[in-house]
Amino acid sequence: MLEFLRGQGKDNKGRCLFDYWDADNQWLEETHNYIQWMFPLDKRSFHHPFVAPALKEYELEMAKHDEIIQHNMIMSFQRMLEFYGLRLNEVENKIEKNNSFEERSKVWLVVKNHNHLRLTRIIKSLRLLGLETYAEMLLDFLIELVSEVDCFTKITRSIWMELKIRK
Repeated sequence: MLEFLRGQGKDNKGRCLFDYWDADNQWLEETHNYIQWMFPLDKRSFHHPFVAPALKEYELEMAKHDEIIQHNMIMSFQRMLEFYGLRLNEVENKIEKNNSFEERSKVWLVVKNHNHLRLTRIIKSLRLLGLETYAEMLLDFLIELVSEVDCFTKITRSIWMELKIRK
C-alpha cells in the first residue's frame, strides 16, 4: 500500500495513483473500487473488504513521515475536491465551492448518496495519515453544508458531528 501511495505501485486492478488523478469525473463517480486505495484506512472497507488492504500501525507511522506520500495525499484530496465541485483555499485555510459546484453537486448532494460515505472515508484517512488540518477543513465545510442542504441522512450527520467532536 505504501508503494501505491508513493505513486510507485499498482492497485489490485493494475492502476496507479496517477491514473486516478487523470480519471474523468464520470469514471470517479461510477467506479467503486478506487477510493479505498486513494484514501486508505486502518480497517478494511465494510462494502468492499477485498478491494484494498488495511494499513498496519507501522505503515501509518511511516506514511506520516514520508514527504512523497504526504504530497500525494494532498494531491488526491485536491482531485476529489475538484470532483465534488470544491477547492482548497490555502490562504484562508478552508474548503469552498468552485465554479463547477452547481453542476457537480447534482451528482452527490442527493439523499443516501454513496459519496457521503466517500467523504467520511477521506476525512478519516487524512486524519490517520497525519493530515488533520485538511480533514478538519473538509469536515467544517460539510457541517456547514448540512445546515444548508437537506440531503444527508441522520446517520451521516451524526458521524460527521462525532468526528468533529473527537478531533
